[in-house]
Amino acid sequence: MIIVKLQGGLGNQMFQYALGKIIELKYESHLLLDVEFYNDQIKKKGFTPRQFALQVFDCDIKKVNPEIIQSFLSPSIINQLKRHFNMPHNKIYFENTPLFDKDLFLLTPPLYISGYFQSEKYFLNHQSFVRDLFKFPHNAFLDNKHILNDFKLNNSVSVHFRRGDYIADEVTNKFHGICSLDYYLKAFELICSKLSSPKFYIFSDDIEWVEKSISHWKYNVEFIKTQTLDTWIDMFLMSQCRHNIIANSSYSWWSAWLNNNDDKIVIAPQKWFNHQDYLIEDIIPEMWIKL
Repeated sequence: MIIVKLQGGLGNQMFQYALGKIIELKYESHLLLDVEFYNDQIKKKGFTPRQFALQVFDCDIKKVNPEIIQSFLSPSIINQLKRHFNMPHNKIYFENTPLFDKDLFLLTPPLYISGYFQSEKYFLNHQSFVRDLFKFPHNAFLDNKHILNDFKLNNSVSVHFRRGDYIADEVTNKFHGICSLDYYLKAFELICSKLSSPKFYIFSDDIEWVEKSISHWKYNVEFIKTQTLDTWIDMFLMSQCRHNIIANSSYSWWSAWLNNNDDKIVIAPQKWFNHQDYLIEDIIPEMWIKL
């Protein structure tokens, strides 16, 4: 048995679920999901309520009973004795840094895992497997035929501006920060030096602010205003562009990673967190350009 604690928005859930499925595959075990994080829907300083969102991918979702979670977090005397005598016992893994930890794969079930695991290195040898996990609904292609056709006709570049709680919440803003307009301007300039006649498709959770801020830029730009509450639709649309400029966000990270264009250019921010002591070298894939 493998239990993965889910936390955060859709992008975070995807990292956590992908890791759990790979460990499940390695040990021919079965994966259960701890979704208690989503029971708290009260906005607090430093905490933004999220929704469980993996169901969009038609994942094999099995939620764990809270009593089983407690058997890991508050181990019984029997479990402690099993550990002492090196017998199969419940194990817990808490992620301490954003760095990839290969030793995680040495832990055998039963296992409870908590963390964000935001690195491609956790599934470098299972890329096709992970892509199969995260296939968007077929109706997404049918419902967005017009814009998807536009992506194909142009040298399309998705551009993601992440704002939301990164701006509105003081604690979150202090930890994450946001990408500056200077970052995006340099990314536009770099794309234009590499591509012929690119068209930039702008996505954001605050699209009106972005439109006011960059409408004077002399680039071929279209602002995408999706009329839906589905949290995944922008990720899907961005993943269908030929190239990507992403924010310091796991949400736009996945939109770029799921982009199947073999010749894609992905530009990502060098500064992923405001905290300088956070080591981020394992977050951005080697083939992506860091600015």
